[in-house]
Amino acid sequence: MTYMFNASNAILTVFSYTIIGLFIYKIYKKQDVKPKIWKVILVTFIGIFSFTFNFSREETIYKVPILPLGVWILYWILHKRENTNRWEKYRSYAWLGFAANFLFLITTFLNAPLDNLLYPKDDIRTYIANDKKARMIVTHSSALPVKDFSIKNIQSMEREPMDAILWYEVSNPSITSEAKLEMFPYQLIGTEAKWGSGIKPVIYIERNGKGLLISTGREQIYFRSTESLLDSTMMGSEQND
Repeated sequence: MTYMFNASNAILTVFSYTIIGLFIYKIYKKQDVKPKIWKVILVTFIGIFSFTFNFSREETIYKVPILPLGVWILYWILHKRENTNRWEKYRSYAWLGFAANFLFLITTFLNAPLDNLLYPKDDIRTYIANDKKARMIVTHSSALPVKDFSIKNIQSMEREPMDAILWYEVSNPSITSEAKLEMFPYQLIGTEAKWGSGIKPVIYIERNGKGLLISTGREQIYFRSTESLLDSTMMGSEQND
């Protein structure tokens, strides 16, 4: 599976670990007896482990920390040693690790609005930022022959609600007898989404060439233009729809 870089997620991840690093530095600076840095990082990392209450919203999983499992484990390990001061030395870092879970929860809530700010879902340039190598292929036998294909109107297309019921009825031969007509029988390939959006969309072209159905894997979005992207003498009235 190809990894797709997501800028909003990366920004919030760097922000989270920067905040954690600043708190580590603040705690470390106040200590008279300095622990080893690698032990500090390890204790903080273990402290992150916790029992969480998970819930999902719009395909995003949110984890609410409930029980500090990592802190308990560290307390048990460090208190077993003869030197009881070991726990006192690392206690703040362990609890910092547990507190980091709340920071991660906050950034999870912030991720969606930040992503939408950087990559608006209503802007077709989010999904088609580079169309220099764009080309069209036929994906269904009901497609009409196309003489030419133009991408000059793509960037001006606007998002519109799609009649999903009509699409299903037209595409499903068991429901209509005029059968086996695919509403989006062409596919647009060779395009690139905006860098950092973290999506690799699959883009279908409507029969009349005026609409694009964009599938991101999480949702389907419909964009429409007043002019057709396709040039075909056989389309007739379809281009006027």
